[in-house]
Amino acid sequence: MPNDTEGFVDTYAPEQERTLPEAVTEAVAQHGDADPATTDFVLYEYVDHDALCRLFRDDGSQHLLVQFVADDVQVTLRGGTEVDVHVESPPPDRSRGCTRTATSNGPFHDPHGS
Repeated sequence: MPNDTEGFVDTYAPEQERTLPEAVTEAVAQHGDADPATTDFVLYEYVDHDALCRLFRDDGSQHLLVQFVADDVQVTLRGGTEVDVHVESPPPDRSRGCTRTATSNGPFHDPHGS
């Protein structure tokens, strides 16, 4: 999907020939108009790859929201088995960190109101 003023959005599904961490890295690179193969962004400096994969694989039946700020971007992951990856500039009041919200029945709850 194209890079626009609202950020960059991509969707990851397990049947793709890439991992969820690769999808996140590609989305961050494309948000910054960089080549994903040569980007300086290193996801594992901010998030454990295995934990991220287990979280979405193990909670595939739940609606999850995971947000973190890294390298001057805010990454939001929403979904269960299929995951929407949204990359945008972080709000001015957000420092680096990670948020996880899970609900088994009902809509996503974003504790930061984004």
